[in-house]
Amino acid sequence: MRLRLIRSEQLAAVGRVVAGLAHEINNPLTGLLGSIEIMQEMVAAPGRTPAAGPDASREELRGLLLDCGMMVDRIRELMNAVRGMSRDCEKDDLAFDPGRAIRDAARVFAIARRNKCHLDLSLPGLPAIKGSPGRLGQVMLNLLQNGVDASADGGRLTIVAESTEARVRITVADHGTGIPADVAEHVFEPFFTSKDVDRGTGLGLYICREIVTSMGGSIGFETSPAGTTFRVDLPAYLPERDPAPPS
Repeated sequence: MRLRLIRSEQLAAVGRVVAGLAHEINNPLTGLLGSIEIMQEMVAAPGRTPAAGPDASREELRGLLLDCGMMVDRIRELMNAVRGMSRDCEKDDLAFDPGRAIRDAARVFAIARRNKCHLDLSLPGLPAIKGSPGRLGQVMLNLLQNGVDASADGGRLTIVAESTEARVRITVADHGTGIPADVAEHVFEPFFTSKDVDRGTGLGLYICREIVTSMGGSIGFETSPAGTTFRVDLPAYLPERDPAPPS
């Protein structure tokens, strides 16, 4: 039941940014189709020669093909980010680069919410951690969405990661109005929400804590009228500390 709950909230977290992603994917698709239509017209009328001569026609075709390649690359980039966020990892004990999982989540979120916030990242080289990259991305999406909800449109969110030999710390900060004291003590409780019923399930932060705890870490926050910072601490993966497999 716990795994089903995490999975359902993971899909909900991705679903909340799908509309923005659909818009971003439609833009290059529209351009791609337009370029293809122009090239079809050129093929259907091979005798067409621009006033500038046949070389201009070749240059036009070359430019259209270049545009198509760029638009396909854009769509591929978007879909790779979404796939990294939405995949269902049966194994929750994978050693992976947390920086990549955070970047995937931040890219998806920034694309979908580009008119709602400015997102700053500071992700130096980080040691591997053990768990599920998709579910770490889910944590990031939830924390970023909370930051946007707490901020005015155009607000700034910041993700900073740092590490020691044994720990990776990730912070997600907003500059909103902070969490009221009577709400702060309940934020990790299941089905508790201070948002409108159509904007929150009350499971986001509860699921974040479940995921982080399952990866051997902890999650907490600091809040004030100047904003809120969530802090996720996760153990670094140190292979030499894993017990040797039986011979």
